[in-house]
Amino acid sequence: MTPIRNIAAGAVAALALLALAAGPVAACGPEEMHTHFGTVASLDATAGTVTIVDASTGSLITFKATAAQLAGLAPKTQVSVHYEEVDGALVAQEIKA
Repeated sequence: MTPIRNIAAGAVAALALLALAAGPVAACGPEEMHTHFGTVASLDATAGTVTIVDASTGSLITFKATAAQLAGLAPKTQVSVHYEEVDGALVAQEIKA
């Protein structure tokens, strides 16, 4: 192998190890269930929704939620929302403050 190929091979191997060492990204979970972290922007008990400002992207994300899941939440509360996508809607499975 030429010196340039050795350097390139070493760089690729180092990047692969870094990717493995980094572990999972905090914003998402397994394919079937995802997690977003953020701050509650608004709640709508009538519509059964909670909207958060995503900590990773700064985007507003709205989730369908039950009355029990919404209880105790307030704007500016930091939360993690475990959710599933159902018929194009993000449905909260668990909301932790």
